[in-house]
Amino acid sequence: MDSVIIPINEIKKYNKNCESFIKILKKKYNNKIQIVKHRSSHFYEIIIEFCDNDKKRKSIITMLRHYNIDDYYELINKRLHKDFYIFSNFNCMVCGDKLNNKKISCGGCENLYCGDCYIETYENGAGVISCNYCNYTIGFKQDAFSVFMGAYQIKERLKKL
Repeated sequence: MDSVIIPINEIKKYNKNCESFIKILKKKYNNKIQIVKHRSSHFYEIIIEFCDNDKKRKSIITMLRHYNIDDYYELINKRLHKDFYIFSNFNCMVCGDKLNNKKISCGGCENLYCGDCYIETYENGAGVISCNYCNYTIGFKQDAFSVFMGAYQIKERLKKL
């Protein structure tokens, strides 16, 4: 399994930036968002809860190293705007099918994947997901069993949305 080694100074810089962003975001959005640190990736995630047709749903934004505070404002405001969640207006950027509530957005350009195409991209990339539009890449090469388990975890997480 190939792994990416991130220098400790980059990790410290990421954590310091996120901590300052978190203070600003919590002050601005108060109880509209939650921010947690993902237990396996160690990335911070912004969780936005909302209701859609009386169903409680979540949208998750991963805090990335190259984003600034204005990027987070834009991403959060898009998701807080009620029209963002009218799923019938969106199509998957890979297969072109209409999206349901199981949509996933690219961390680089915000284009949308359906759950099936996202999982297929993950499996075909052996754990690496590359956006077809902007070439933003996340993940790392994994052995077949790890990819199988990762795809299973993605499917389970999508069921909870």
